[in-house]
Amino acid sequence: MSNKTRVPKLRFKGFQDEWEENKLENIANITMGQSPHSINYTDNPEDEILVQGNADLDNGVVKPRIYTTQVTKESQKGDIILTVRAPVGEVAMNNFDSVVLGRGVAGIKGNSYIYTYLQKLFIEEYWSKISSGSTFQAVNSKDLKVLSLVLPSSVKEQEKIGKFFATLDKLIELYNRKLKLENVYKNYYINKVFNSNLKDNKDYRLGQVTDSRGGTSIEKYFSDNGRYKVISIGSYGVDNKYIDQGIRALDTDVTRSKLLNKNDFAMILNDKTSEANILGRSLLINQDNLFVMNQRTQGISLKDNVDIDINYFYFYLNNPFRKKVIAIAQGATQIYVNYSAVQNLTVSLPPLYKQKKIGCLFRIIEQKINLYEQKIAQLKQLKKAYLQKMFC
Repeated sequence: MSNKTRVPKLRFKGFQDEWEENKLENIANITMGQSPHSINYTDNPEDEILVQGNADLDNGVVKPRIYTTQVTKESQKGDIILTVRAPVGEVAMNNFDSVVLGRGVAGIKGNSYIYTYLQKLFIEEYWSKISSGSTFQAVNSKDLKVLSLVLPSSVKEQEKIGKFFATLDKLIELYNRKLKLENVYKNYYINKVFNSNLKDNKDYRLGQVTDSRGGTSIEKYFSDNGRYKVISIGSYGVDNKYIDQGIRALDTDVTRSKLLNKNDFAMILNDKTSEANILGRSLLINQDNLFVMNQRTQGISLKDNVDIDINYFYFYLNNPFRKKVIAIAQGATQIYVNYSAVQNLTVSLPPLYKQKKIGCLFRIIEQKINLYEQKIAQLKQLKKAYLQKMFC
């Protein structure tokens, strides 16, 4: 926007008027939520849906979680729902005939332009700058009423902008549904395949079919100019994929001795939590001479004389075998396993031709999941760029 005029960088053809500034209370009705008494909460879908905060919202719509028999403040279908307690500013459209608003949200009767404008503020972390509260962030009724919006004077232009971003949101939601469905398929086949007692499976100790070596402390070799990507405890994602923390290590005799090769596995032996979110997860290395092991990681490689499909083994390690690893964990607030015990755990292997089919099936599903994740990320980035250019 120019310093002298209120005109966005990018707008639809046919509109030339400058945009106007107004307060939210002048262009929309605001209803602050009020929580029902907890004794009236139920799990009966026949009762009223209660929306209390972001836990009750999912990708821009209401996700029923708790119900109530007491109606305090209401929101009707098509209303905007805004969270007013941490995290402040998340928005959704009410997709039910009516819901009860708890104290963690507010209902706003506004059009799709206002909805998109509120999305923009959330993405830009506007609310964190104005929210107050010693224990957690929150905004009040006054904060919402005096909220300043810059909007087109033409309702048609508002509608066009709102419709454009609604289309983007629907596309993102479509890929989100595809992603969720693909994960359902993946979990179904994992349970189906690995919980089947096949007669032609053979059992081995992990140490019989793999070689291994432990990582070591290499912090003193960390450098922004380092050659190698470091695998540390923070490198393990809950999706069994590598998280690049940007940590690099120099090329030294020590780090070279801890390099992993393509088709090696890196298994994490420690977990900083008691929930075992990452304990026993294994990363599949996809390139030679790139990844180096820090402490708490065990490098695992298949022996040359065993018939094991690499894709089958990756999914096997991260599913039924990982459950066995968790079962022998030690510690309380931070849990761990000793690899000497891990290598004595049993792995169950079907004939190689079956391994290949199973591994291929899971890899195809994984590729679809990766594709949908990338598409969602691209669309969200595109939306963010348009939000910057199409608003004053």
